[in-house]
Amino acid sequence: TTNKCSINMNDRLTNHSRQSIKLYKGGIKMTIDELAHEYEQQYRILNAKMDALKPLLCIYSGQDLYLLRKRIRIYYDMACECKRTASMLSGYYEEDFYD
Repeated sequence: TTNKCSINMNDRLTNHSRQSIKLYKGGIKMTIDELAHEYEQQYRILNAKMDALKPLLCIYSGQDLYLLRKRIRIYYDMACECKRTASMLSGYYEEDFYD
């Protein structure tokens, strides 16, 4: 499925046009703010997973420790990307393109 974005070009990017911008994915309609919220939720989930794995760093050794650090690093990279994307999406309407 492809993502489609419908924008009413006659409107300025205000609260009113927030409702006219919808993302379509698998039949689900979502505003950009809702999508930003989803990324924030994923960020919190990934942080919780990392927090749950951190105590194991004191227990594991050798190959297991290496794999654990690798898994935490992957979660960290994903969390950073989610946070960055959420910030970008939530600030989408704050920029004024019509100066």
